[in-house]
Amino acid sequence: MNWFVEWLSQAILGQIPHAPRSLRQSMKEDLYPRYRPELAEMIEGSLGELSPFHQTFGYHGDGVSPNTATLPPGWEQRLIRLSSPNTDGAGENR
Repeated sequence: MNWFVEWLSQAILGQIPHAPRSLRQSMKEDLYPRYRPELAEMIEGSLGELSPFHQTFGYHGDGVSPNTATLPPGWEQRLIRLSSPNTDGAGENR
């Protein structure tokens, strides 16, 4: 399964789907593939700052490591999986 873990200041809003748009916007997202974190460099190369993706859509993704943030024990059990018909089976954990 294609799951991504994302860290950004708006991530907490994943559980509030109808939060005001101004709170849900960010120009940057830190993420890694949950079950293949070693592929985070590919995210950086494909979606990173100044990439064609960034220039086209106005935001970018930074590939990070699961060790980027110091999180409390049990944090993975509190992840919220988000997906939609537009994600082609991929989900995000916030």
